[in-house]
Amino acid sequence: RYLALLGSNVVGQKGIRLSCKARDENGQLDIVGNQIIEREFAKWCKKESCTVTGKLSFIDAQKLFIETLARDGECLVKHVKTKENRFGYSLQFIEADHLDEELNEPYSNDSKIRMGVECNTVGKPLAYHLFKNHPYDDSYLYTASTKEYIRVPADEMIHAYIQERPEMTRGVP
Repeated sequence: RYLALLGSNVVGQKGIRLSCKARDENGQLDIVGNQIIEREFAKWCKKESCTVTGKLSFIDAQKLFIETLARDGECLVKHVKTKENRFGYSLQFIEADHLDEELNEPYSNDSKIRMGVECNTVGKPLAYHLFKNHPYDDSYLYTASTKEYIRVPADEMIHAYIQERPEMTRGVP
């Protein structure tokens, strides 16, 4: 019930909405331009454009985001450039299970992988090393020698978690 209450009380019925305040060259609010941007954003928020699966509107995505963060301790969302919609952009929710918490190793001279997250020397995320397939789909197939990863640059991901310690790399359920 707690997770449902988060969706209702944090996101609400209308969710987080866009309110443009762009100004023209004279410093005045560009009312027409702002209306166009807000109207097009509202169209992108529909199920067929917002997420790669076509199953979630932007409000649904916001609720899934906050519920996943509360349940799993972290939420992964990938920015996807796509030709599937006229906006050329969608969101892809990825379960945190795709990050291998046992993947800890040096990656290069300037970075290391901590629990599947590649970070530079000061801890800034550079990339995410995701299991190619969900590890519980064929868990009997996953052994140390058969794990396959996809490296996703950090600028293509939203990795939200509550940072409780200075050098935390992952969220805590």
